[in-house]
Amino acid sequence: MALTAMMGVCVLLTGCKADSGKQINQLSIQSEPAHQTGKPIVLLVIDSLMDKPLRKSIQEGNAPALHYLIQNGKYEPKMISSFPTMSVTIDSTLLTGVYADKHHVPGLVWFDSNEKRMIFYGNGAKEALKIDQPQVFIDAIYQLNQVHLNKQTKTIHEELADKGKESASINGVIFRGNTEHTLRLPQWIAKSSGLPEQTKVTGPKWLSYATLAQQDPAHNPNTRPWKKFGMNDDFSAQEMVYLIKQKQLPPFTLLYFPSNDNFVHRKGPD
Repeated sequence: MALTAMMGVCVLLTGCKADSGKQINQLSIQSEPAHQTGKPIVLLVIDSLMDKPLRKSIQEGNAPALHYLIQNGKYEPKMISSFPTMSVTIDSTLLTGVYADKHHVPGLVWFDSNEKRMIFYGNGAKEALKIDQPQVFIDAIYQLNQVHLNKQTKTIHEELADKGKESASINGVIFRGNTEHTLRLPQWIAKSSGLPEQTKVTGPKWLSYATLAQQDPAHNPNTRPWKKFGMNDDFSAQEMVYLIKQKQLPPFTLLYFPSNDNFVHRKGPD
């Protein structure tokens, strides 16, 4: 289970509206140049955030930033998730606007009838220790976006690039786009695992993916092994702040905060 809660801050959505008769990702964006002067869109994704504990946190004064966004935007708690409620499947639906039968990412663990093997994107540390860990890494980092995600179904990053608009993905699990990037594995991990130190992928113009790809060079404290090599909220926040300070925030940014999911699985949604 990895339910996703989105804070749809309509106050930021200048020059953009969703057309309910089209796919989720096909935004009615006017033909503006890539350096548009309107307000940029930030899609903030907080893994496993749910309405009841969010409201409780706000009442107790523990979520001032989210409270501010709700007060200055529009909050719609009655969301229905795509099925199954697994992060990779939900995220694929969010970024392509279609369900799993079309985008071809059915869950965290599934059987590939073409390759005649199980696909694992990482379903917990205990499971990962029992199976082929290098293959899990390759499936999650490369195969998911570059092979398994249906190439006939465009992501919002690809749609925007086709319209001449730049976008960014910060720690988003689904990030396929039109710009080539190099993911760099720490040298000591590559040597000990036999994995390639560099992997070519495609993504939006600005791609941050934990220690593998980052914009801010001053990231050492947030990419250490005990902080999941950068797959944490501190890394995501620092990357976002860096883009803003450098005045490089593009028309659309997906900003993913993963850490809440760990707490929810261990402690429950409250």
